[in-house]
Amino acid sequence: MVATSDKQLSKNYDRAAWFYETSAEIYSTGQIKAAKVSQLQFLSPGQSILYLGVGAGEDAVRAAQKGLKVTCIDISQGMLDRLQRKLKKKGLSAELICGNAFEHSKFEHYDAVATNFFLNCFKHPAMLDMMKHALTLLRPGGMFFVADVSPAKGSFPARIFNLVYSKWAMAMFWAMRLVPWHENYDYAKELTAQGMKVESVQDFRIAAIGPVMFHSICAVKPSRIDADDHPHPHLEAKGQFSANSTTSNVTLDDATGVDSSLTRTAGKPHAALGSKPLPDQGAQQDANQDSKQDSKQDSKQDSKQDSKQDSKQGANQGANQGDAK
Repeated sequence: MVATSDKQLSKNYDRAAWFYETSAEIYSTGQIKAAKVSQLQFLSPGQSILYLGVGAGEDAVRAAQKGLKVTCIDISQGMLDRLQRKLKKKGLSAELICGNAFEHSKFEHYDAVATNFFLNCFKHPAMLDMMKHALTLLRPGGMFFVADVSPAKGSFPARIFNLVYSKWAMAMFWAMRLVPWHENYDYAKELTAQGMKVESVQDFRIAAIGPVMFHSICAVKPSRIDADDHPHPHLEAKGQFSANSTTSNVTLDDATGVDSSLTRTAGKPHAALGSKPLPDQGAQQDANQDSKQDSKQDSKQDSKQDSKQDSKQGANQGANQGDAK
């Protein structure tokens, strides 16, 4: 269900839908569109991508044209209606969802998630909450995209231009109750703090030659290793678990760290461990003790035999000496 505040925000964007993309194109001299479309270089046909806060969806249309499986979420039905007309005109299709992005719960479902000019609709820390939620929708190894206003960079005049130009636009959208007033976010820094690996940051300049005003970021979500999925990472490192093996409850010997129950794949002993049974340490200890006892007994018997032989030899020698006298 859409909250009252969401309903009002939806109406505000519905009213702005007819001029939203056109005004962005004029304001950015085409660089907002360029920043969003640049993300397609990282994607391949057949991959799934989720656009959060898609708006009128010029980037989503291009993704569908490239053969991606596209899902779009926006709080404004007016924006989605415009996107639907674009898709229909080009004979394309996409899944369109009208609602609050926080309520989307297909966790680790998408190969890529894009939040183009969407995270700037939130004040901190709500922006960070939305970023964290968006990352939960991305599968491990997937790509996270942010096209948005760039933090000020370059020479002092360039930084001043960035600040004035971006805040002028923010003031216009704030007056229309579309965005709150906030600082320009450093998304690359925020993503790194969330454990993401930033692979690319591409800058876009006003009229392609002026100060940097926008950028497009590509970050990769690292593969996750759960304790439940990999109960014995030290064995994983040694290559004793195959990627496609079905692992049952494994019990390790405290002394050796070896699987005492033999991890099995498809009912057979794991190839890394071989098919021979592991030696029983208790039996080995008993065998060692028996061997020591046998050795001691043999030594005693040998000593007694040697003593008897010496006694006999001594007696014979004495008798021989008596005969000689």
